[in-house]
Amino acid sequence: FPQVVDDELNIHTPLTDMNIVLSFKCTKGGETAEKDCPILIKGTYGAQGRKPNVIPEPAQWHGEKGSLKKISSYSADDEFKTAANDFADELFSVTGNKITEVSENGTVHFAFDKSLAYLGEEGYEIQCTEKSIVVSAYNFKGAVWAGKTICQLMVQDGFPCGIMRDYPRYSVRGFMLDVGRKPVSMAMLEKIVNRMAWYKYNDFHIHLSDNYIWLEDYAENGDESTFDAYQAFRLESDMKNDRGETATAKDYHYSKQEFNAFMKNSAANGVRITPEIDMPAHALAFTKVFPEYAVKNLRSILMKKRPLTDHVDVSRPECVEFVKRIFDEYTLGDEPVFPKGTTVHIGADEFLSDYTAYRNFVNEIIPYIKKTNPVRLWGSLTWIKDNPETVIKKEAVDGVEMNLWNSEWADGREMYDMGYKLIN
Repeated sequence: FPQVVDDELNIHTPLTDMNIVLSFKCTKGGETAEKDCPILIKGTYGAQGRKPNVIPEPAQWHGEKGSLKKISSYSADDEFKTAANDFADELFSVTGNKITEVSENGTVHFAFDKSLAYLGEEGYEIQCTEKSIVVSAYNFKGAVWAGKTICQLMVQDGFPCGIMRDYPRYSVRGFMLDVGRKPVSMAMLEKIVNRMAWYKYNDFHIHLSDNYIWLEDYAENGDESTFDAYQAFRLESDMKNDRGETATAKDYHYSKQEFNAFMKNSAANGVRITPEIDMPAHALAFTKVFPEYAVKNLRSILMKKRPLTDHVDVSRPECVEFVKRIFDEYTLGDEPVFPKGTTVHIGADEFLSDYTAYRNFVNEIIPYIKKTNPVRLWGSLTWIKDNPETVIKKEAVDGVEMNLWNSEWADGREMYDMGYKLIN
């Protein structure tokens, strides 16, 4: 935890005594040794007492006698006005207690404090007496999470007096929901985000495109009959084929405007949306409308009767350019559909057509999207190897996040040694 001992070995004295582990890696003469060293860091207030009943449990706590039972008003420094207003709205929704905004010295005050930068983007400090609460943070998200903590305690027995410092144990906390194979309403997505934020989950990965897996069930009348299998791309699209059709799902989809608003509103609530457009496999929603880009006359090496018509044929340059245009529609422009800074998930799993083409695709598409957005993908590079092996370029690895979902498709140690940032 850099919030206790940072990379320069500076100690940020914790509130109470903490047993921590410092991990060292030492290299000499070409040999490397690693060692984990348990250390007791003495805190300002001595031994740790029982922490307040908050989910997730706060990182540090020093308790005193008494508690704050009632909140009547709130105030905020300019940096945290939005976070404070959202806190007041949520407090009313969960307790029925409608509080007023005052210019200063509210029962709860949200204060900007640059000295707390060491607590990280999501860190905050709360000091509570029987009369007031002061929230201090350096980043907006820390102020948002502090508001959730206060609300959780006020629906119980009030906020106990004391000092709390909080920061996450894991930088990515969330899950993936497949809305491609089954429609999920925008109202449900918003409800999920609200529940995630309550528990400080910060990453909602939305799998926007996919299709029925067992395409062999539809292959009796040839490959093209597989286009009758269920498939969906849940976003509004302007890319049309020569018949004026788009890949947008007809049964249910999100407009660009509403999905953009959803992403921005979620970010204000502390939850980042990670949209996924799965390419170049799982892409029947696109190959059905644009069959000229589909893999033809090939079967899966795993399921011998399964056509690969849900694969974009990235062995052809025009197909790679087609994939780029799909992402361009949501990442380019002054006000892109995926707000600037959004991590874009490119899928990239279970491609079974041409392994060399796949690895070349990874080498090309990741640096291309990195020009505008951070990139995440599913782990597949252990399984998908050609001979001789096409090397994955540094620019397709650096800063890229990888979801580990199956150790045969992507071995965690191998992917770590390659340099990927891993989400298990």
